[in-house]
Amino acid sequence: MNQATYVNHYCPQCGGDVVFDQEATGTRCRYCGAGLIVLGSRASWLGFLLKPAIPVSDIARHVTRIAMKNGWKPPLLRSVIPFFFPFYRSTGHAIRWVKGERPGPGPWPETAENVAARWVDLMRPAHVDLSPGLFSPGVRAQCLNVFLATRNNAGKVPFLPVQEKREEHEENMEEAFFEAMPDTDIRVREERSFRLWVRNSILFFPLHLVEVREGARIRLLLIDAVGGSLIRQIGHEEMEKLLDNLNQVGGRPPG
Repeated sequence: MNQATYVNHYCPQCGGDVVFDQEATGTRCRYCGAGLIVLGSRASWLGFLLKPAIPVSDIARHVTRIAMKNGWKPPLLRSVIPFFFPFYRSTGHAIRWVKGERPGPGPWPETAENVAARWVDLMRPAHVDLSPGLFSPGVRAQCLNVFLATRNNAGKVPFLPVQEKREEHEENMEEAFFEAMPDTDIRVREERSFRLWVRNSILFFPLHLVEVREGARIRLLLIDAVGGSLIRQIGHEEMEKLLDNLNQVGGRPPG
């Protein structure tokens, strides 16, 4: 399975759509042949976003479907606020080398070595004032096109600010990289762990905050703007925090 994630952008020379691998450092425009580079080294933090597949104009249909599924009264759509929620994303290879002993055919154990490796693609929320209800967007980042996190690519949709420090995320990833490594039957005497080709980035996932009236009741729905599904309902205090954060950043793209 190809684990690459592709980044769409526009050629500054001809305006054509350019696709390149997130891990690549450059590509060439397929229309005019202009050479293009990705700014930043492999050690830098680049920002990417998933564009919403569900536009604001189509939310009413999805809200009706959600209401029917949950047995609600026919809802009246009051407002829709689209925004991007930030996730830290770390990719790379985790390698674990162990040396020790395993039972042999004779009375003495035999010396053995084992090398286990796994591809890692981990995502964690980078904003703490609002829980997105998604621990991770999961496989979507691997199978959908992502875009550079710029104002042009985001349009008028605001970004929630990144609140967790990068250093904290990297520290958390040290152990997470080696979770779910394959077990070994070796009685370990010596062990070494490595992280190779690690790439850190920030992925902004699109969400819709939808306010609906259901009879005399007001519901605040957090809707996945890629799949159109209901993530969870939120309270008024969470909504106030969300609006405060969006007003603070004023819709600016991440630095």
